[in-house]
Amino acid sequence: AGLIILIVASPVTALTMIIPCAGPALLLGEALRKGWPTGRTIFLTTGMTAVCMVLSFGLAAVLTGISPWEDWLMLKDAMRESFQAILPMYESMGMLKQLGVTQEQFIAQVDAALTLLEYLLPAMVCLSALMSAAVNYIFAQKIFKRLKMPLPPMGRFDEYRQPWWQIWVFIVAFAVTMFAPRLLPDQAWIAQAAGNIMIFYCILFFLQGLAIFVYYTRGLSRGLNIMLRMFLLFFLFTGNLLLYLVFIVAGIVDIFADFRKLGVYR
Repeated sequence: AGLIILIVASPVTALTMIIPCAGPALLLGEALRKGWPTGRTIFLTTGMTAVCMVLSFGLAAVLTGISPWEDWLMLKDAMRESFQAILPMYESMGMLKQLGVTQEQFIAQVDAALTLLEYLLPAMVCLSALMSAAVNYIFAQKIFKRLKMPLPPMGRFDEYRQPWWQIWVFIVAFAVTMFAPRLLPDQAWIAQAAGNIMIFYCILFFLQGLAIFVYYTRGLSRGLNIMLRMFLLFFLFTGNLLLYLVFIVAGIVDIFADFRKLGVYR
């Protein structure tokens, strides 16, 4: 694939696409060959993916002379300009009136959203690395099974549980996010780094809360199970923040309460 990209595109594009894939692929192959458990495999592959993504960004910066931060600023300006370009269309369609905002307020909301996105960029990189690791692991399992290769059993999602010590990482990150701006006002990056760690762990605890839901609904009838999951997907996709918060809190409490009585961390 890298050779094809190198031929049809450019060396820079090929290298920046190969590097984020090569490291995780080698690690995943080694993990499956040695029979590592699912949790350890995905955790280490996520870390490797994130590191390789950062290396890819750095290599692109060296080869092009444009840093990732400059790329982001150009993208941010382009997104702001695109919103400003379609703003007259929104106003002519009456969308701004329906939202109850003026043009200036709409632009201010767009700027606030872009600023929040900028703040959460590290967490988004980690989240994309986690999703990439999980998807690659699932596909690798299916491919290797077709090749009749012996593999360790893939862990079940409804038994997903974070190690107990990770709750303390979350607590420390939360405390630093709250108090660092007051104690270290000139070091804004500390609060931002802690905030991104906290957001990333919120996603992990949300998944743990979701695993609890799946665990306790798997024994229901097929029809009721499907109906409950459809309702859950509907409320999640409509952005019900209270439901997200319930799952996050459930995941955090499960670290101590062990609602599913698993007795181990997976």
